[in-house]
Amino acid sequence: MFRIVVVAFFSVIVLSAIPSLESNRCLGRPDGFFVNDFTACDAFFTCIRGTPRPGRCPDGFYFNESNQMCDHPWNVICLLCVGTETETEPETEPQEGVVTEFFPIENECSMYTLCVDGVGFLRECAAGLMFDPVAQRCDLEENVQCVVNICPNSVNPAVASMVPDPTDCSQYYVCFNRIPNGPYTCNAGLLFDPITRRCDLKDNVECQLNKI
Repeated sequence: MFRIVVVAFFSVIVLSAIPSLESNRCLGRPDGFFVNDFTACDAFFTCIRGTPRPGRCPDGFYFNESNQMCDHPWNVICLLCVGTETETEPETEPQEGVVTEFFPIENECSMYTLCVDGVGFLRECAAGLMFDPVAQRCDLEENVQCVVNICPNSVNPAVASMVPDPTDCSQYYVCFNRIPNGPYTCNAGLLFDPITRRCDLKDNVECQLNKI
């Protein structure tokens, strides 16, 4: 039901066509295809005859390009190619006229947004590294001031959800309304599996600290 409502909503809030884009992602797309805006989590473009037309999701929803719909924020990793007033200018790597920039992702420490001419791509730092939002690059964990979010955006805040302890693979927290309760410890000989979100035998669990 929600998907049908959202599709109808898209047809209503499509605005006038913008004059141009640095990277027109609507070229070659069928009419009615939706693409990310990369300037706001709730913004998107509708492709009409190869022309992007801007629109917005309802309040409280983010645009999910993979599912072609407005979705709950915990189902979306928001990629933005714009900074905030508190951030320094992004690091830029010019490559034959192509502008490449790096931006942090809200409530994430190891992932970041690679922006090429205003189009965002999800990237992740190598193991043992975190993205430094000030230096705009991956660096050793001890050099980066990033607080690991115990209750990530990927879990529904209205439902009690078990999430791993970022510092101990045998422990977990229970998140509700973005508040972590715990930590709780698995029984002896077990580790918490961040994929199945339950305690399991050590041989069945890949322990990755500092990642949720």
